[in-house]
Amino acid sequence: MGNCKCKNDKCPQLFKIQTETKIDFFDSLRNPNFLTLKMLNKHKDVEVKLDSTAELLSEMSLFDPVGDPQGSTFVEFDYILQRSANNGPFSNLSTLTSRQRVNIFEGFNNPDKASLITNITWTDKPGVGLHVYHVRIANRFTLNSKALFDSLMFQTRSLNATIFFH
Repeated sequence: MGNCKCKNDKCPQLFKIQTETKIDFFDSLRNPNFLTLKMLNKHKDVEVKLDSTAELLSEMSLFDPVGDPQGSTFVEFDYILQRSANNGPFSNLSTLTSRQRVNIFEGFNNPDKASLITNITWTDKPGVGLHVYHVRIANRFTLNSKALFDSLMFQTRSLNATIFFH
């Protein structure tokens, strides 16, 4: 961006958090693991572009459910972007429900390991104050067959906020 000129020292600011710490998909409802990003905004007329991603990793067993020749199941979860302003309660900005049919012999397109990457991009106008953004992963899984997962974990997760001044 060689042609970018900042007006009155109001260049875009970047805040980010990223982790590769694994969390268990099946335990994310009872023990939610939030990816939290704090941001102090001193200007009233700003827009915040939020980009978030999470990778769901699976290692599938090779158990063929009785009565289901396809050996398929559904993996489903809510991926929720939230904001708290000035230590207030969190409110949902965006919710993405990800639901994918998984063949236990193929995983998410791979027989041994597989991944499903969920992304949310959102623009927020938070106003002046201390804002805390976080991503919450809520477990809504349904198993339509008796497929067994050896492992189903969230791993690489990130949340980035770019503040644009007007």
